Amino acid sequence: MLSLNTSLSSRRLRRALHIGTCALGLVILPAALQAMATTPSAVMVEHSKDETTILQNGQTTRAKEHVKVTLFAGQKLKLHLRGNITTSYAWSIVGAVPACVAPLGEGKYTDDAHPEGMVGGGGWKDYAFTAKTPGSGTLRLIYGRSSGEPAETLTIDVTVQALPAATK
Repeated sequence: MLSLNTSLSSRRLRRALHIGTCALGLVILPAALQAMATTPSAVMVEHSKDETTILQNGQTTRAKEHVKVTLFAGQKLKLHLRGNITTSYAWSIVGAVPACVAPLGEGKYTDDAHPEGMVGGGGWKDYAFTAKTPGSGTLRLIYGRSSGEPAETLTIDVTVQALPAATK
């Protein structure tokens, strides 16, 4: 008799846990879907020959040397910078990266497609960052040789905001 009661109690407990888990899923799922639908995509900054294009929140704007971007915590900032390392010119970050963002690696240079044997072709340097905590700071980049004046500069004022309550 004891094993029969234990077996019934086990089944009731499993059923209660199953129902509770399903109910919790029904509560959490809409919030998760809402967050996925409203979390902004990455902010893209593309710089080529003293002109910068910013793609932010579905809108494209242009700037020269000074750019302002606003991110939400957790959002990515991607930089796509035109260059040509075969000339010994390269993009580099000057000074500290603002505390409100974290770099994702050290950046990567990709050559443009060109005919085999051709030398001196350009390419793109890509950097990526994740917005960490609310705050602001300035990201400074230069394009130049290790000695001498930079050929180009790019200054990005970064502001990170907390994720809106509806998307948390």
